[in-house]
Amino acid sequence: LVEDQNWNGALDNIAAALKSGGYVIIFDKYQSVENAIGHVPGLGFNFQVVVEKKRHRDALKIRVEAKDAGIMPAETRERLRTRLLEEIGIYCEDLKENIGAKLLDEPEIELLKPNSIERVERTGKIRRVVDKRVKV
Repeated sequence: LVEDQNWNGALDNIAAALKSGGYVIIFDKYQSVENAIGHVPGLGFNFQVVVEKKRHRDALKIRVEAKDAGIMPAETRERLRTRLLEEIGIYCEDLKENIGAKLLDEPEIELLKPNSIERVERTGKIRRVVDKRVKV
């Protein structure tokens, strides 16, 4: 995983590239994921992209916090997941292209209660990309 940060602190200036299956997949900017999430009522703006190995392939999981801490019925959770995947298709063109080219599977969407994503103790910020693949 390669991260490039323009140190002015703006979210839209953070870009990440993920090498997967010999291809470099560019997350055009975190702002595109944030835009997709922002178009789904019921979801907050706190999110994290987790990269894992599943069946010898790289897999993405997008963990996103709900706005409401209440219990969410399964039907509502599924509707939010489906809507977020649709919005990702609109706002995250690079990810959509790589899924269409069969370089990646559709990302798993994990809906969480508010403040469930672990924060960096020193800063209180969320690590936006977590690479859980085995390092050799």
